[in-house]
Amino acid sequence: MPTATFRIPDMDFATTLRVYERVCQRTGGALLRSRAGMLGRYMAASTQPARATGSRNPTGGTVAEKMMGQKAVRSDIAKIIDGVKAGASVMPARGQSDRLVVRYSAKRGGGEAGKVWLVDRDLYMESAAELHQFHQSRRLPSNGRVTTAGLRDQRQGRWKSRKVAITTKALRDAQMKKTIARVGFAKRGWLNAARDLSSDGMSRVPAWLRDGDAPGTGTFSGGARPFIRLTNNVAHAGKVLRPEYQQRALEGFFASLKKDLKFQIEYELAKVK
Repeated sequence: MPTATFRIPDMDFATTLRVYERVCQRTGGALLRSRAGMLGRYMAASTQPARATGSRNPTGGTVAEKMMGQKAVRSDIAKIIDGVKAGASVMPARGQSDRLVVRYSAKRGGGEAGKVWLVDRDLYMESAAELHQFHQSRRLPSNGRVTTAGLRDQRQGRWKSRKVAITTKALRDAQMKKTIARVGFAKRGWLNAARDLSSDGMSRVPAWLRDGDAPGTGTFSGGARPFIRLTNNVAHAGKVLRPEYQQRALEGFFASLKKDLKFQIEYELAKVK
Protein backbone atom coordinates (compact mmCIF):
# COMPACT_ATOMS: atom_id res chain seq x y z
CA MET A 1 0.00 0.00 0.00
CA PRO A 2 1.33 3.48 -0.80
CA THR A 3 2.35 5.65 2.13
CA ALA A 4 3.20 9.32 2.64
CA THR A 5 5.55 9.93 5.56
CA PHE A 6 6.71 13.34 6.74
CA ARG A 7 9.48 13.50 9.34
CA ILE A 8 11.37 16.61 10.48
CA PRO A 9 13.85 16.73 7.60
CA ASP A 10 16.87 18.76 8.77
CA MET A 11 18.42 20.76 11.60
CA ASP A 12 17.31 24.13 10.21
CA PHE A 13 13.70 23.05 10.28
CA ALA A 14 14.15 21.44 13.70
CA THR A 15 15.53 24.74 15.00
CA THR A 16 12.53 26.62 13.59
CA LEU A 17 10.25 24.09 15.24
CA ARG A 18 11.91 24.66 18.64
CA VAL A 19 11.44 28.42 18.22
CA TYR A 20 7.78 27.76 17.44
CA GLU A 21 7.43 25.65 20.59
CA ARG A 22 8.89 28.38 22.82
CA VAL A 23 7.00 31.26 21.23
CA CYS A 24 3.64 29.57 20.66
CA GLN A 25 3.68 27.34 23.74
CA ARG A 26 2.69 24.30 21.73
CA THR A 27 4.66 21.19 20.83
CA GLY A 28 5.87 20.74 17.27
CA GLY A 29 4.37 17.26 17.29
CA ALA A 30 0.92 18.67 18.04
CA LEU A 31 1.26 21.11 15.15
CA LEU A 32 2.43 18.39 12.79
CA ARG A 33 -0.44 16.10 13.72
CA SER A 34 -2.96 18.89 13.21
CA ARG A 35 -1.61 19.34 9.67
CA ALA A 36 -2.33 15.75 8.63
CA GLY A 37 -5.33 17.05 6.68
CA MET A 38 -3.04 19.30 4.67
CA LEU A 39 -0.81 16.34 3.76
CA GLY A 40 -3.90 14.30 2.88
CA ARG A 41 -5.10 17.03 0.54
CA TYR A 42 -1.73 17.22 -1.20
CA MET A 43 -1.65 13.44 -1.67
CA ALA A 44 -5.26 13.29 -2.87
CA ALA A 45 -4.61 16.06 -5.39
CA SER A 46 -1.64 14.09 -6.74
CA THR A 47 -3.57 10.84 -7.24
CA GLN A 48 -5.30 10.19 -10.57
CA PRO A 49 -7.30 11.75 -12.05
CA ALA A 50 -4.76 14.56 -11.77
CA ARG A 51 -2.62 16.71 -14.02
CA ALA A 52 0.45 18.88 -13.61
CA THR A 53 1.99 21.64 -15.72
CA GLY A 54 5.76 21.96 -15.70
CA SER A 55 7.13 21.83 -12.17
CA ARG A 56 3.89 22.94 -10.52
CA ASN A 57 2.15 20.73 -7.98
CA PRO A 58 -0.48 18.41 -9.50
CA THR A 59 -4.10 19.49 -9.35
CA GLY A 60 -6.57 16.69 -8.89
CA GLY A 61 -9.40 18.01 -6.76
CA THR A 62 -11.26 20.34 -9.07
CA VAL A 63 -14.41 19.59 -11.05
CA ALA A 64 -12.23 19.57 -14.18
CA GLU A 65 -10.30 16.54 -12.89
CA LYS A 66 -13.53 14.86 -11.84
CA MET A 67 -14.90 15.28 -15.36
CA MET A 68 -11.59 14.06 -16.79
CA GLY A 69 -11.93 10.85 -14.77
CA GLN A 70 -15.56 10.38 -15.79
CA LYS A 71 -14.67 10.87 -19.44
CA ALA A 72 -11.98 8.19 -19.15
CA VAL A 73 -14.53 5.75 -17.69
CA ARG A 74 -16.99 6.36 -20.53
CA SER A 75 -14.26 5.92 -23.11
CA ASP A 76 -12.99 2.70 -21.52
CA ILE A 77 -16.40 1.05 -21.26
CA ALA A 78 -17.28 2.04 -24.84
CA LYS A 79 -14.17 0.16 -26.01
CA ILE A 80 -15.11 -3.17 -24.44
CA ILE A 81 -18.87 -3.27 -23.83
CA ASP A 82 -21.56 -2.81 -26.46
CA GLY A 83 -25.29 -3.28 -26.81
CA VAL A 84 -27.14 -5.55 -29.18
CA LYS A 85 -27.29 -3.67 -32.47
CA ALA A 86 -30.30 -3.32 -34.70
CA GLY A 87 -30.76 -6.32 -36.96
CA ALA A 88 -29.32 -8.72 -34.39
CA SER A 89 -31.00 -11.36 -32.31
CA VAL A 90 -30.03 -13.23 -29.16
CA MET A 91 -30.73 -16.96 -29.00
CA PRO A 92 -29.47 -20.15 -27.37
CA ALA A 93 -26.35 -21.58 -28.96
CA ARG A 94 -26.88 -24.69 -31.02
CA GLY A 95 -26.48 -27.72 -28.77
CA GLN A 96 -25.67 -25.49 -25.75
CA SER A 97 -28.89 -24.24 -24.21
CA ASP A 98 -27.03 -22.53 -21.35
CA ARG A 99 -25.01 -20.30 -23.69
CA LEU A 100 -26.38 -17.42 -25.73
CA VAL A 101 -25.14 -16.20 -29.07
CA VAL A 102 -25.70 -12.92 -30.84
CA ARG A 103 -26.57 -13.35 -34.50
CA TYR A 104 -26.33 -10.39 -36.84
CA SER A 105 -28.09 -10.21 -40.19
CA ALA A 106 -27.27 -8.01 -43.15
CA LYS A 107 -29.47 -5.02 -43.86
CA ARG A 108 -32.53 -5.66 -45.97
CA GLY A 109 -32.22 -5.24 -49.68
CA GLY A 110 -30.32 -6.95 -52.42
CA GLY A 111 -29.37 -10.58 -52.52
CA GLU A 112 -27.94 -10.46 -48.98
CA ALA A 113 -31.24 -9.68 -47.23
CA GLY A 114 -31.65 -11.71 -44.06
CA LYS A 115 -28.30 -13.52 -44.36
CA VAL A 116 -26.49 -14.11 -41.08
CA TRP A 117 -23.09 -12.48 -41.43
CA LEU A 118 -21.51 -12.69 -37.98
CA VAL A 119 -21.97 -14.70 -34.79
CA ASP A 120 -20.48 -13.64 -31.44
CA ARG A 121 -20.63 -16.91 -29.55
CA ASP A 122 -18.99 -16.27 -26.19
CA LEU A 123 -19.43 -12.75 -24.89
CA TYR A 124 -23.16 -12.11 -24.50
CA MET A 125 -23.65 -11.29 -20.83
CA GLU A 126 -26.96 -11.46 -19.01
CA SER A 127 -26.00 -10.43 -15.46
CA ALA A 128 -24.46 -7.37 -13.84
CA ALA A 129 -21.99 -9.58 -11.94
CA GLU A 130 -20.75 -11.20 -15.15
CA LEU A 131 -20.39 -7.83 -16.86
CA HIS A 132 -18.52 -6.35 -13.90
CA GLN A 133 -16.15 -9.32 -13.80
CA PHE A 134 -15.43 -8.91 -17.53
CA HIS A 135 -14.77 -5.17 -17.08
CA GLN A 136 -12.33 -5.85 -14.23
CA SER A 137 -10.55 -8.53 -16.27
CA ARG A 138 -9.80 -6.01 -19.02
CA ARG A 139 -8.24 -3.41 -16.69
CA LEU A 140 -4.47 -2.98 -16.77
CA PRO A 141 -2.65 -3.56 -13.48
CA SER A 142 -0.40 -0.59 -14.22
CA ASN A 143 -3.02 2.18 -14.25
CA GLY A 144 -6.52 0.71 -14.10
CA ARG A 145 -7.39 1.66 -17.69
CA VAL A 146 -8.81 -1.05 -19.94
CA THR A 147 -7.01 -2.89 -22.69
CA THR A 148 -8.55 -4.19 -25.92
CA ALA A 149 -5.70 -6.65 -26.47
CA GLY A 150 -7.15 -9.92 -27.73
CA LEU A 151 -10.50 -8.35 -28.64
CA ARG A 152 -9.84 -8.70 -32.36
CA ASP A 153 -12.09 -7.34 -35.05
CA GLN A 154 -14.24 -9.91 -36.77
CA ARG A 155 -14.87 -9.40 -40.45
CA GLN A 156 -17.07 -10.94 -43.08
CA GLY A 157 -17.06 -9.17 -46.38
CA ARG A 158 -17.72 -5.49 -45.80
CA TRP A 159 -19.09 -6.11 -42.30
CA LYS A 160 -16.94 -5.57 -39.24
CA SER A 161 -17.55 -5.94 -35.53
CA ARG A 162 -15.18 -5.83 -32.56
CA LYS A 163 -15.49 -8.89 -30.34
CA VAL A 164 -16.49 -7.10 -27.15
CA ALA A 165 -18.93 -7.90 -24.35
CA ILE A 166 -22.50 -7.71 -25.63
CA THR A 167 -25.26 -6.92 -23.16
CA THR A 168 -28.45 -4.92 -22.73
CA LYS A 169 -28.40 -1.13 -22.68
CA ALA A 170 -29.71 -1.18 -19.10
CA LEU A 171 -26.83 -3.35 -17.84
CA ARG A 172 -24.26 -1.36 -19.79
CA ASP A 173 -25.58 1.92 -18.39
CA ALA A 174 -25.64 0.48 -14.86
CA GLN A 175 -21.99 -0.59 -15.10
CA MET A 176 -21.11 2.86 -16.43
CA LYS A 177 -22.92 4.59 -13.57
CA LYS A 178 -21.36 2.31 -10.94
CA THR A 179 -17.84 2.90 -12.25
CA ILE A 180 -18.26 6.66 -12.64
CA ALA A 181 -19.40 6.88 -9.01
CA ARG A 182 -16.00 5.50 -7.97
CA VAL A 183 -13.99 8.20 -9.73
CA GLY A 184 -11.77 9.66 -7.02
CA PHE A 185 -12.10 6.61 -4.74
CA ALA A 186 -8.31 6.25 -4.40
CA LYS A 187 -8.05 9.94 -3.54
CA ARG A 188 -10.46 9.47 -0.64
CA GLY A 189 -8.13 6.86 0.89
CA TRP A 190 -5.60 9.62 1.63
CA LEU A 191 -8.24 11.90 3.10
CA ASN A 192 -9.64 9.21 5.38
CA ALA A 193 -6.10 8.34 6.51
CA ALA A 194 -5.62 12.00 7.46
CA ARG A 195 -8.90 11.99 9.41
CA ASP A 196 -7.41 9.32 11.66
CA LEU A 197 -5.10 12.04 13.00
CA SER A 198 -6.98 15.30 12.60
CA SER A 199 -10.07 16.76 10.97
CA ASP A 200 -8.46 20.21 10.64
CA GLY A 201 -8.66 21.56 7.11
CA MET A 202 -11.12 18.97 5.83
CA SER A 203 -13.67 21.68 5.09
CA ARG A 204 -11.37 22.69 2.21
CA VAL A 205 -11.77 19.30 0.53
CA PRO A 206 -13.99 19.52 -2.60
CA ALA A 207 -17.52 18.23 -2.03
CA TRP A 208 -17.16 15.37 -4.54
CA LEU A 209 -14.22 13.97 -2.51
CA ARG A 210 -15.47 14.73 0.98
CA ASP A 211 -17.47 11.59 1.67
CA GLY A 212 -16.77 7.93 0.96
CA ASP A 213 -15.69 4.74 2.63
CA ALA A 214 -12.25 4.45 0.97
CA PRO A 215 -9.90 2.79 3.50
CA GLY A 216 -6.89 4.64 4.87
CA THR A 217 -4.98 4.82 8.16
CA GLY A 218 -2.91 7.53 9.82
CA THR A 219 0.03 7.09 12.20
CA PHE A 220 1.64 9.70 14.45
CA SER A 221 4.81 9.64 16.55
CA GLY A 222 5.87 12.48 18.85
CA GLY A 223 9.22 13.09 20.51
CA ALA A 224 12.25 15.04 19.33
CA ARG A 225 11.65 14.16 15.67
CA PRO A 226 7.89 13.73 15.31
CA PHE A 227 6.41 12.31 12.13
CA ILE A 228 3.06 11.60 10.53
CA ARG A 229 2.41 8.75 8.12
CA LEU A 230 -0.65 8.30 5.93
CA THR A 231 -1.33 4.89 4.40
CA ASN A 232 -3.80 4.58 1.55
CA ASN A 233 -5.38 1.11 1.81
CA VAL A 234 -7.34 1.31 -1.45
CA ALA A 235 -6.19 -1.75 -3.41
CA HIS A 236 -5.32 0.10 -6.61
CA ALA A 237 -4.03 3.32 -5.03
CA GLY A 238 -0.41 2.54 -5.88
CA LYS A 239 -1.32 2.21 -9.55
CA VAL A 240 -2.83 5.69 -9.83
CA LEU A 241 -0.13 7.70 -8.05
CA ARG A 242 2.91 8.52 -10.15
CA PRO A 243 6.17 8.62 -8.12
CA GLU A 244 7.04 12.10 -9.36
CA TYR A 245 3.59 13.37 -8.33
CA GLN A 246 4.03 11.86 -4.86
CA GLN A 247 7.40 13.59 -4.50
CA ARG A 248 5.89 16.93 -5.54
CA ALA A 249 3.10 16.43 -3.00
CA LEU A 250 5.57 15.89 -0.14
CA GLU A 251 7.65 18.88 -1.25
CA GLY A 252 4.53 21.04 -1.50
CA PHE A 253 3.42 20.01 1.96
CA PHE A 254 6.86 20.83 3.39
CA ALA A 255 6.86 24.28 1.78
CA SER A 256 3.37 25.00 3.13
CA LEU A 257 4.30 23.80 6.60
CA LYS A 258 7.34 26.09 6.70
CA LYS A 259 5.17 29.06 5.72
CA ASP A 260 2.66 28.08 8.39
CA LEU A 261 5.34 27.94 11.07
CA LYS A 262 6.80 31.30 10.09
CA PHE A 263 3.37 32.95 10.07
CA GLN A 264 2.43 31.62 13.52
CA ILE A 265 5.77 32.63 15.07
CA GLU A 266 5.52 36.16 13.63
CA TYR A 267 1.88 36.43 14.72
CA GLU A 268 2.69 35.49 18.34
CA LEU A 269 5.72 37.82 18.47
CA ALA A 270 3.65 40.73 17.14
CA LYS A 271 1.20 40.29 20.02
CA VAL A 272 3.88 41.01 22.63
CA LYS A 273 5.38 44.10 21.02
